[in-house]
Amino acid sequence: MLFAQKIILVEGLAEQLLLSVFAEYEGVSLEENHIAVINVGGRYFNHFLHLFDTEKANTLNKRIVCLTDQDPERKKKSSNTNFKKCYPFEYDANTEEYEYKRNILLYQPGTHPNIAFFSQDKVEGKTLEYDLIIVNPSLEILVTDSMKNQDEIKSLMRLYTDGKPQTDYESILRKSDENKRIIEGINQNTSWNEKQKCRGLIASRYLNSVGKGENALELAYILDENLQNKGTDKYKKFIVPDYIKEAIAWLCK
Repeated sequence: MLFAQKIILVEGLAEQLLLSVFAEYEGVSLEENHIAVINVGGRYFNHFLHLFDTEKANTLNKRIVCLTDQDPERKKKSSNTNFKKCYPFEYDANTEEYEYKRNILLYQPGTHPNIAFFSQDKVEGKTLEYDLIIVNPSLEILVTDSMKNQDEIKSLMRLYTDGKPQTDYESILRKSDENKRIIEGINQNTSWNEKQKCRGLIASRYLNSVGKGENALELAYILDENLQNKGTDKYKKFIVPDYIKEAIAWLCK
């Protein structure tokens, strides 16, 4: 971190393992640009930003990107319970009963000379794993061997490829309390169109089926291998989430 020219601070292991290959898909080598990816193990960016805040004296002048999840949450207004994670399609859906909050970006791009925070879309975003499916809803290579519910998720992806209606998705979900919540939340949302709802449903099932560390390691290998096949029939189009594209572009400009 101290000797790199530029730094990407991330919340967890998944981003740490995947950022390099994401950059390669954008035609950028983090190594050649002397960019270090540092996993801070949560939203503890402030502890490190004191070193690099050029608005203060005796700091290191480096470009710093912080990648953080939206992590929407809600809690019942009538209870003393803590906020609990919710899905993006549940956010602000019932303001009479629930209070909502999401992660706040400390420095929006352009508000600080050398530090910028980037996160997922406020409407559809939640976490990295969720966002991967929001922008790649039919890419089956993202379903790794370590995941649960592999056949179910691939079936949902094929429904998206075939342009099937949302009701077809609901009919193949296995019975569980969490899946019931997903279906009810999707159906109660009145602001999303059907494609958004279908993407949200697949992304929710994907997120609930991954083990972050092992899955990220497998994904890094799969995506790297796919990139080596670019220009051949074996290559599958992969879209890097927008907030990561924007972060890499800002860091390298």
